[in-house]
Amino acid sequence: MAKLKIRYSYSYPLDSDLGGGTVFVSEMVKALGKKAFIKELDLKKPSEQFDFLLVFGSTWVNLETLDYYKNKGVKIILFPIFDRPKPRKTMKRMSFLKKFPVLNTYSLRDKLYSKADYIITAGETEKFDLNYIYGVKNIKMETVHQGISSKFLEALKKSKIDFQDKFDFQEGFVFSAANSICNRKGQLELLKALKGSKYKIVLNNTHKIEKGLEKEFKKLTKNNPNVLCLKELTIDELVACYKACSVFVSLSNSETAGYVNLEAGYSGCNLVVNDIPAFREYLKDWARYTNRDDKDKIKKDIIIAMGERRSNGFKKFVNDNYMWEIYSQKLINILENL
Repeated sequence: MAKLKIRYSYSYPLDSDLGGGTVFVSEMVKALGKKAFIKELDLKKPSEQFDFLLVFGSTWVNLETLDYYKNKGVKIILFPIFDRPKPRKTMKRMSFLKKFPVLNTYSLRDKLYSKADYIITAGETEKFDLNYIYGVKNIKMETVHQGISSKFLEALKKSKIDFQDKFDFQEGFVFSAANSICNRKGQLELLKALKGSKYKIVLNNTHKIEKGLEKEFKKLTKNNPNVLCLKELTIDELVACYKACSVFVSLSNSETAGYVNLEAGYSGCNLVVNDIPAFREYLKDWARYTNRDDKDKIKKDIIIAMGERRSNGFKKFVNDNYMWEIYSQKLINILENL
């Protein structure tokens, strides 16, 4: 079968998302390039012929552009990267806004989901949300689990940074990585759970703090010898943190895939994560599930994980399920059958 001709476009500047969204787009395009002709959509060349337009994100997509290419027979494949910002029932109640004649986030997304020929979700939770909140039919959606970062895998092989030499901080700590300190990621819950204990904590991107959290974060970390606050880490420095920590903790209350959990587990860290469906779906039995609203349980689960033997089995689990080569082949199969 001839290689598919694919163009892709995103609904926001990639450099505005320094987290999973950027990783997803770059990794998927790279992997697909080995199996199909793919390049970024060039609106200056409207006469170009191709089979599929992949659209990343679901915020402020130009619907007229989609109509133009749909009329040319191009199939629109949407990757919503839908990370529900509010409780599910709250968003369901607010979904009446999609019927308003004035364009708003709800009405835009409703039109976008309607125009898409097929929607690829990162997990069953994302798929459920789109169906429950926006009424997207399950028959036009499919979940394809995302992969672990190839840049991380390369750095894991080559990085020679010694954490203790680099940061002058004792190894065997609790590590929680995110692209900012924010309520969704739950770093404050971690700090509160281990406050006054002997356990050491390392956090990254602590120069980027969500508005309203600065005072409490400073109170929990200032002059605290058990907390190391780092700014933005290079990929090699991140790998050094994974290698040196005993337990990796993610108390996020909403995720699509959770790349850092895959990376930390692949590096050999024991995982303690908030008990949300996305983490259950991706990590199966390879993590200890906790409750971010229960400080005592968080602390107890971390203590148990500290005493558990580091397992290499997670690496095989990821290799068998969460590689971008696997993802791209599944996606090609879907496209060829549309």
